[in-house]
Amino acid sequence: MRVKIIALFSVIVLAVAGLGFALSAAAVTKVAATDPAAVSRALGAAVAQLEVEGLSAERWLASKAADPATAAVFAAGTEKAKAEAATAVCNSISDAAAKAPDLLGIRPALVMLVGTDGKVVGRDGSSLMRGDGVGTPYPSLMAAIAAGTPMSDVWVNRDRNEQMLASYAPVRGPDGKVLGDLVVGRSLNDDRLGAAT
Repeated sequence: MRVKIIALFSVIVLAVAGLGFALSAAAVTKVAATDPAAVSRALGAAVAQLEVEGLSAERWLASKAADPATAAVFAAGTEKAKAEAATAVCNSISDAAAKAPDLLGIRPALVMLVGTDGKVVGRDGSSLMRGDGVGTPYPSLMAAIAAGTPMSDVWVNRDRNEQMLASYAPVRGPDGKVLGDLVVGRSLNDDRLGAAT
């Protein structure tokens, strides 16, 4: 009797395993057989969407970077005063960005002011990152500072598990000299990328 029960359960286990394998193989084949042209179109659409978002953010940021209050941050006397002023300016820009129609209602994950040396002067919401060098991991930021033009780029930081579309605009002093960049980063998560594709 015991042998019959073991044999019956063995047959059931083999049938379930075979069915599971067949269903998994069918699902994987369907995913793997995606049309390469459709993938190319979806990728192109996502890139175009991110470019449009970047350009609209650059234009909006240029107006905020031209505000005398933003340039005044770099004229503060001490490093601590600069950092505190930068945090206050970044907080107000973050609040304004959440309501700006140009930014499509996407709240920034990061707003910061960066000096010409590529170091963070201050950011929104906290005193974190002050003095951190972001110019080395993100060379496009340094290129934008050197050229004195707005720019956007995708920033990926594996240490912090971050992906964001970063847009930046130069902050100029009264003499027209570039003092640094105003940076806004918006998270690129699966939902946003999926919607774009």
